[in-house]
Amino acid sequence: SNVSFTNVTIPTGSGGSGGSSSSSSSSSAAAFNFQNDAPAIFKYPLDVAGVPDLGASQFVATTQGTENVVGGAATYSVKLDLPPAVRNLMPALALNYNSRAGNGLVGIGWSIGGLSTISRCRATYATEGIQAQDSNPINTNSDRLCLDGQKLVLSISTAPASDDSYWASGAEYKTEVDNFSKITAYGSANGTHAYFKVVTKSGLTLTFGGEAESQNSRIPVSGPVGGMTNVWALDSVQDAYGNRYTVTYFRDTVNGEYYPTRINYAPDSAVVFSYKDRAGNTPWGYSGGNYYQRKKILEKITTYIGVMSPSFSDSGTPVKQYNVSYDISANTQREVVRTIEECGYESSSWKCAKPLTFTWQPGEFGFDDVPTELKYCTGEVIYGGSDPLDFDGDGYEDLIGTGTNAGPVAWGTASGCFTKVSWTRPLTWKKVDIIKTNTGNALLVSLGSGEYHLAWLTKAGIMTEQTIGSNSSCGPVPLMMPVDVNHDGLTDFHACQKLWIQQNTSPTTFIAQSSTFAYSYADTFEPSLDDFNGDGLPDLVKGKPDPGGLSIPRKGAIGFVYVPGTGFVDQAMPGFLANDNDVIAYGPYHNFPPIMWKTPLDVNGDGVRDYAVHRDGRWSVFVGQQGKDFNMTQPYDIGITPATPAPGEKNPANQYAFAYDYNKDGLTDLITIITAAGPTQCGMRVSLAGYTNNKLTFTELKNSDGTTKVFAPQVFGTSGCTVDSDPARARFLSGDVNNDGIPDLRFRYLGKMQHPDLLKSVVNGFGAKVELEYSTLTGADN
Repeated sequence: SNVSFTNVTIPTGSGGSGGSSSSSSSSSAAAFNFQNDAPAIFKYPLDVAGVPDLGASQFVATTQGTENVVGGAATYSVKLDLPPAVRNLMPALALNYNSRAGNGLVGIGWSIGGLSTISRCRATYATEGIQAQDSNPINTNSDRLCLDGQKLVLSISTAPASDDSYWASGAEYKTEVDNFSKITAYGSANGTHAYFKVVTKSGLTLTFGGEAESQNSRIPVSGPVGGMTNVWALDSVQDAYGNRYTVTYFRDTVNGEYYPTRINYAPDSAVVFSYKDRAGNTPWGYSGGNYYQRKKILEKITTYIGVMSPSFSDSGTPVKQYNVSYDISANTQREVVRTIEECGYESSSWKCAKPLTFTWQPGEFGFDDVPTELKYCTGEVIYGGSDPLDFDGDGYEDLIGTGTNAGPVAWGTASGCFTKVSWTRPLTWKKVDIIKTNTGNALLVSLGSGEYHLAWLTKAGIMTEQTIGSNSSCGPVPLMMPVDVNHDGLTDFHACQKLWIQQNTSPTTFIAQSSTFAYSYADTFEPSLDDFNGDGLPDLVKGKPDPGGLSIPRKGAIGFVYVPGTGFVDQAMPGFLANDNDVIAYGPYHNFPPIMWKTPLDVNGDGVRDYAVHRDGRWSVFVGQQGKDFNMTQPYDIGITPATPAPGEKNPANQYAFAYDYNKDGLTDLITIITAAGPTQCGMRVSLAGYTNNKLTFTELKNSDGTTKVFAPQVFGTSGCTVDSDPARARFLSGDVNNDGIPDLRFRYLGKMQHPDLLKSVVNGFGAKVELEYSTLTGADN
């Protein structure tokens, strides 16, 4: 949601800032306005011939880079100067920064540009239509292919292809947005296509995964050599005259990691990439049940000429080298680029230009220390539990009451206050969820005893209500579980023994499908809803209860997979863990939504659902693997115990836990309760997720004196560390009431805005400074 701006400052002759700068929100480059007097660094005495006398040891040069703003993202690029090639056939290599990129081979935001890939990607409803609504397991022929992120479609048909046709031997593809390249699959290897050839409109032939010279360009999913190919990397480019260059990779089949190691091209030139082990947190996770981690980071790139053997590129004469140094972000423990330095080889040593030096936003973490009162635009304080959500689609968060004891409905405004709606929730409404329909957001309403309605609200508070249907087998207040089961962008829902599929009709209608999965008001088999087996469709898992209450999914649990046109059907789950005693003692409140009793989160940023639970009196995390057997790892003990129970509360597990990226590093941290000022007052503490030395770690945030950092004290009032029986009030980390893109505590402690590890400034060797600024889409700059 951030938009980027750039300012460029040129130093004056006195070494200070000339004050000239420009700001741009478009993709045009920033303008430079030079002062009449040159910077001191350029001032040298003249020799007798009138030529500047640089001195015997002076080497005056600076590493070059360019900044831009593209699609709202800040970008910076350092183009690599390569030795000449025959007919100029060589890769256009660069080190590229994008403020929206993740933690890659060159640290946060940076990547090696100029090398393409063909990789597996998921079928989407927009491209594949109803085929995307079927079960599409990862790393099978249900996948589709993407060239540098562009979906590939069969060139012979405008209709979506079947799996067999799409993956047929010799299939010919084109990019979905046609770039007029002919893309053809060849051969068979590792249970899929062996390689691809891409013929461009300029006459170049690009080969992906060919491995004609053992280039390791077929990248399997992590695991044994010979596994299903996941990525076909570019390994050769040839022009119409037979000139070519080749790319070789290192392939780690155990950790699922690969990276380029050298490029050879005519007449006798080479580019060599060198790496080192990461010193900061290691990106890791699971994909289709396969473990991966990214252990290496780029250290330098060296170019050569006169290479005698392509297999030993460094046997030639060095020409240029690009060195990259890093800092470890103090707040996220990730590598960020400190300098990029261009060097030239002369005789027997390197002479280096002055480097580009990068500084980074430190970020703001957590929440304000002082609570902020939410107010109507009339100045009246807002009370009651409401979910912040942009209900009317104007870009500003509204307040929508959905709980059993629901709070008000109010429309958000640009000024940050809320416009009060003159509307009273009907007393017949027992349970409310917010869903997406083909006419915008709507309220999904349970009237109890299995009757369901839809309701829409206007700005003036006028309500339109419509009956969906009923299910007489339900209890008094059945749990409605909203989910888009068929990827059409419209919210469906499950309740009791029926799955209600929303139709793209006017007026909005639902079709009920009977299901073998039943869930009633007081069911002790607490369900979990997610894509556990990695086929792209939601699954329902009924936890196996232990003597004290409920459990997370484990061996003995009952699973249900979604079958289009049928609903949820039984599925064996041999991969779940067997922890049969005292896994989670939830206590008596099991008839409310799962978010109150176990916490779904994503501790490693891999997009697979993990769970935080109480186990043997301590907080533990189970890491999901999204394999075909619904696998989860053994639990990680995060090293903290629940807070002391309030008087009269026997079970310390009856406390909140919330998933929240506290330090904004892309990994979900765990926020839990801690006794703040006596047994009746509680605050919040955070355990920061990380991954070092091949191990998931959680580090409790501390004050400078070593004590636990407690924030939002007394957030539960004087009722102690007990749970709230109102589901809407329990979800107090939902929403963004001040529209800054950062979730807030619903008890009006605003989340701090500034993101860490965004590039803040670039200074070249002559002191010219590029400053980058960021703003939300609803900020004053926009």
